[in-house]
Amino acid sequence: MDRPMEQAGQGSLSPGQRPSPLYLAVLRVPRGSWRCYLHVLSIAVIMAVLAYVFHAVLAADCDVFIIAFAVPLFHAAAVFRRYGVIACGLAFLAIVLPRAFLPSYDPEILVRVAVTALPLLLAAFLTAWLIDARAGKAKLARENATLKQELDEQAEKLKKTQQQLVQVAKLSSLGELTAGLAHELNNPLAGMLLYVRLIQEKLTRGSIDRAELGKALDEITTAIDYCTGIIHGLMDFARQTETRFRPITVSRAIDKAMLLVGHHPQMKTVEVVREEAPHLPLVVGDFNQLVQVLLDLILNALQAMGGTGRLTIRAAADGNWVKVSVSDTGCGISRENMDKIFTPFFTTKAAGTGLGLAIARGIIERHGGRIEVQSEPDRGSTFTVVLPAYREESLVSSTG
Repeated sequence: MDRPMEQAGQGSLSPGQRPSPLYLAVLRVPRGSWRCYLHVLSIAVIMAVLAYVFHAVLAADCDVFIIAFAVPLFHAAAVFRRYGVIACGLAFLAIVLPRAFLPSYDPEILVRVAVTALPLLLAAFLTAWLIDARAGKAKLARENATLKQELDEQAEKLKKTQQQLVQVAKLSSLGELTAGLAHELNNPLAGMLLYVRLIQEKLTRGSIDRAELGKALDEITTAIDYCTGIIHGLMDFARQTETRFRPITVSRAIDKAMLLVGHHPQMKTVEVVREEAPHLPLVVGDFNQLVQVLLDLILNALQAMGGTGRLTIRAAADGNWVKVSVSDTGCGISRENMDKIFTPFFTTKAAGTGLGLAIARGIIERHGGRIEVQSEPDRGSTFTVVLPAYREESLVSSTG
């Protein structure tokens, strides 16, 4: 018998999947099972009955009766495939050929038997081959479906991992921003405390007037709004949101990044230059992710300058591309490290994670762009984010 296949169509069809139209393909049974022996027994009984009728009951030659052997032959083809046809076919020939040789050789009877028996055997072989081919195709389709499902699961896991890495880099940037957050919040809080104590003192003396109270409350309200704006900006940046591509303006992304980094202590000690070409085209992207990339590049520039120098941010159009560059006058990047800066976990910082630039490049590449780097040791570096300008079809390709 042929090598048994797992019960085709049994236990391997997903809910809603339709079974093979060629129902005979599911009749093949595992070798050694009780169903296997039952099929063998039924085929043997049918062959024995036909042999008895063929030799003992039919007094005259009846070539048409040979066609009755199609029942066990096609049964064997459906259940045991090619090897079943071979075994059953040999038994079939052993039954019908003696009619041509016994009691004496008769070539006419041999020809008649051959003309009837050979097409029957060929048809059984063809049936077994077609069932095998159809079963193999169905098995391949199931394997392909399983591989596709596994691939989809791995792609989903990879997507979640990328989102987690982006969130890690975002939180790392927030950690650097919080260094100046205490100072930024301390000043308005100290001002609010001063006005509250002044109001309390005036109320105790009973010498406060309505205009003076209104002025003090306005100052407190302004300070609260200032603190709330800082905290809301940081919370909005830290929030994990679903990636959403839409047309955005590069200037707004730069504004948001500068707002977030504006509380960094080194922003008070370096010269900041911002140059933007008028009428910049839109780009298609996720606003928060682009802000994250720009923020990471700005923080790297501040760290490279060590508190003194010039930070330059430029935005310009170049044909079908929009370029945003972040330049510093810091320590620069050595030649041996230029090929490593985008490698995950590579860092020259004592407390760095080595993920910032790697994740930034991944984000920009998913936006259909690239990051270019120019650097000279001891003279500074320029990181340029190159993004495709907005076109109607670019939005469709990004979201689809």
